[in-house]
Amino acid sequence: MEWKIEYSVGDEELDRDHMTIFNAVDRVKKAQKNGFADDFISILLNQLLEYVDGHFTKEEDYMADISYPDLPAHRDRHVEMKAELVRLRNQFVHDSQSNLDELVPFLSDWWETHILVADMAYKKYGEDKQ
Repeated sequence: MEWKIEYSVGDEELDRDHMTIFNAVDRVKKAQKNGFADDFISILLNQLLEYVDGHFTKEEDYMADISYPDLPAHRDRHVEMKAELVRLRNQFVHDSQSNLDELVPFLSDWWETHILVADMAYKKYGEDKQ
């Protein structure tokens, strides 16, 4: 995934998190493409899951700080994404090649759509409050 300026939510820390997540997804893609060991890909997926969990907390705290009215629905999206990532990671651990072709596009599509739609909504709300 390539970072583009249009992904910026106007907060440096959250933007850095998004860049780190994009890089983590790319590492999973490259590991798959280059035939890295399943154990290594599992480690990458675990690292991604841990990082995403921390990012979601920071992002939700930010939305609470700006009194973003759609925070509950946004939080629900985070819960759903994390549950799907856990499911796909667990499926990979049990049958490694069965879902990498599903996992990588899911991650790329979800993050791009989430940032450009859901995250841009709180960005606009915060800008309008200023």
